[in-house]
Amino acid sequence: MIPFANFEARIHQFLSVLTKEFKVALLAIISGTILYVGFNFLKGRDFMSSKDTFYVVYDNVSGLVEGNPVTTSGLSVGRVEAIEPIMTETGIYHMKVTLSVDESIDVGDATVAILNSASLLGGMEIALEMGKNTEVYQGGETISGSTALGVAEKLQAKAMPVVERVDTVLATINDTTRENIRGILSNVELMTAELAKASNRVDLILAQNQKKIDLMTQNLNVLIVKLNGTVEKMDPLLEEYTAFGDTLNHMQLTQTVAEAKVAVTNLNSVLEGIEKGEGTAGKLMKDEAVYQNLEDATIKLNDLLADMKANPERYVNVDVSVFEKKSPKEKYQEKLEKEEVKRLKKEAKKDK
Repeated sequence: MIPFANFEARIHQFLSVLTKEFKVALLAIISGTILYVGFNFLKGRDFMSSKDTFYVVYDNVSGLVEGNPVTTSGLSVGRVEAIEPIMTETGIYHMKVTLSVDESIDVGDATVAILNSASLLGGMEIALEMGKNTEVYQGGETISGSTALGVAEKLQAKAMPVVERVDTVLATINDTTRENIRGILSNVELMTAELAKASNRVDLILAQNQKKIDLMTQNLNVLIVKLNGTVEKMDPLLEEYTAFGDTLNHMQLTQTVAEAKVAVTNLNSVLEGIEKGEGTAGKLMKDEAVYQNLEDATIKLNDLLADMKANPERYVNVDVSVFEKKSPKEKYQEKLEKEEVKRLKKEAKKDK
């Protein structure tokens, strides 16, 4: 504890001796150093690992800037340190790119630095294509470089044939469309001429029949006046119809309906009695014995009529003497027999 206390005391003593200007300068130096290190760290420069420097020459860097990544198989292994133009013997400028690559990467004579697009947004990168090196570089050498087609260039290459075909189709369509438009315009001109002729004919017809049109208008006005008068006359009829409807509403329909219900109920009772075999009608409908007796009587009556037709002398007595008078009893008996014969004939007709 004693040494630490002495150290702390010495620090406080040292700081107390320093002037304010020195303290501000020291703070500015420390801040600048931190800013520089942080900025370069964000740009991809790693001060903690050792790097090898290589050079690549391109005809066109296509937007490559310092700080762009250097990758191999998608892994970032370095960065672009600098780009400077150089002039060749022919007077053409090329771009010399300085690469900083991790020393763990074996860059050699088979390595190719390919400049390509890193994304659709247009960022550039240098991809190291590693091959079977016969010589491994130690740093400071110039490696081979090539330029790959970017995303935009690839899309353009694929789109150009399509664009050419579209241009050809559009040219064909334009020729066809021009002919169609000419035909349409000619048809429109013909239609316009026909419409003009039709308009002139209509004007002529209207001029020739103007008097008739005026007369029809007058008649129509008169008809409208008469219709208005008819409507006014119908108002009292409608009022009477309404009053008649009110009278019908006040009629004793309820009592009539109740009486009809009573009549229907009585009719149902009678029909139920007939169905049960009650009364004469019920016995005729339901009693088999009564039906059988009527059937037997009908058969006997038919036999009797047939016998009367075949042997009328059995039932009719003819007196030879026309001067003989019949007694009242015989006359009454003869009357009864005639009525019985008539009744039997009627019943026979009904049975048939």
